[in-house]
Amino acid sequence: MSLIEIAGRLAFAARCAAAGALSYLLATGVGLPHPVWASMSSLVVSQESFDATRHSIVGRVVGTIAGAVVAILVSEVAHQVGVGTAPQIAAAVGLCALFARGRPSIRVCLWTCPVVLLTASPGSSIEHAGLMRGSEVILGALSGGLIHWLMHWMRGSAIAVRQRRRSALWQRPANPGRSGRQIQRGNHWRMIRRLFPFTRNLVDHAGRAGRSQRRRQ
Repeated sequence: MSLIEIAGRLAFAARCAAAGALSYLLATGVGLPHPVWASMSSLVVSQESFDATRHSIVGRVVGTIAGAVVAILVSEVAHQVGVGTAPQIAAAVGLCALFARGRPSIRVCLWTCPVVLLTASPGSSIEHAGLMRGSEVILGALSGGLIHWLMHWMRGSAIAVRQRRRSALWQRPANPGRSGRQIQRGNHWRMIRRLFPFTRNLVDHAGRAGRSQRRRQ
């Protein structure tokens, strides 16, 4: 295993750990009753690349909202008709499956329905349960995306700094005290001396004469 692969594995592990911890702290900080869904959601959306994570976040948010809405509607109708919990789960999952087939990114709506229906406490409404579960999942997904974006931005900034330093090193002149025309003139003299070895003495004599004349001036 190369050093690049080891660094990539360590970065992915650090990103997942930070996303799980941050989502839990945010969920408990705002008073959500089940922060476990926030931590799980932040880890589910954490993918290998930033584009894949962004695509997963969009599907996670859309699927969660769709599943929560379907679960609430089915529960309201079932309470009026007098249907139990198991038929409600079957009806809600079946409706979501009609739209999720062929769309893996929003398949989270399938298990959002039973989560909302089964976690509704007796003293609260199904709307409240759907709002809480949706908030927990969306908060976790956004937390995972935020951590990935920060690490992606830091990596891009570090690469940009290295590229600027490298380009500045290549563009730096060999002798800052000499102009470009002087450097080019010196290169021409060196090429002439290589092509015509017998002119070396003449060139050296001319160079010494020119330097002595500049000193007198």
